Amino acid sequence: PTPDDVSFTSIKIATFSCACHWCGYLNAYREMAADESIDLVIGLGDWLYPTPYITSGGKCNRVPSGLCYNPCDGIGGTIEVPDIPTQICAGDVRDEMRHYHKILNTDVDARDLRAAKPMINIPDNHDIDDVQTNEFEPEILAWFEWVPTRYEVRDGNIFFPKLYRYGPLLDIVRLDTRNTGKDENPPSYLGKDQIDFLETEVFGPGNITGGWRIMCTSQVFMPWTI
Repeated sequence: PTPDDVSFTSIKIATFSCACHWCGYLNAYREMAADESIDLVIGLGDWLYPTPYITSGGKCNRVPSGLCYNPCDGIGGTIEVPDIPTQICAGDVRDEMRHYHKILNTDVDARDLRAAKPMINIPDNHDIDDVQTNEFEPEILAWFEWVPTRYEVRDGNIFFPKLYRYGPLLDIVRLDTRNTGKDENPPSYLGKDQIDFLETEVFGPGNITGGWRIMCTSQVFMPWTI
């Protein structure tokens, strides 16, 4: 819907996070893809787990034979593993991360979810190996290549926060609380750019619609009483 579409009166949203394809089955993805009542899926972090969790009880149930290994000894390292293109480990981190995304997309449920539903995704520490989300780091570039989401470029940098407006009914605000601002002095949970974005583009004059507002992050950044 467009921001002024008053005919848009309801929405059903599904969320997920931290789904490790090395450790089991992505059954929830299959259920979300098949549920015709779901209008939007929001991934709240860790769509991708680059390193196989075999030592943590992973069984590689859905990872194709020959790919259930870690082709690199950490980011940028190399070890010999059958059927794995070891050239991706020769210092090209972006290609290494692309390789892990390709493995995830061999899973039929992950592919079906991407095809069936519009998605908003947020990176967390496993997705991007704790790098700044507002810089053109290799992990970030690979993530945006492979993960269904949108971003802007402002002043030559990736601008991660985004406002999605679903008519006057709902605003969805996507923020990064994992990396942006951590290198500022003093460190900031949201970072100056995201605080400015909230103050001007989300809560600024003329931007309050009177509808629902959902703040989407990979970590809680406000009081939550249960």
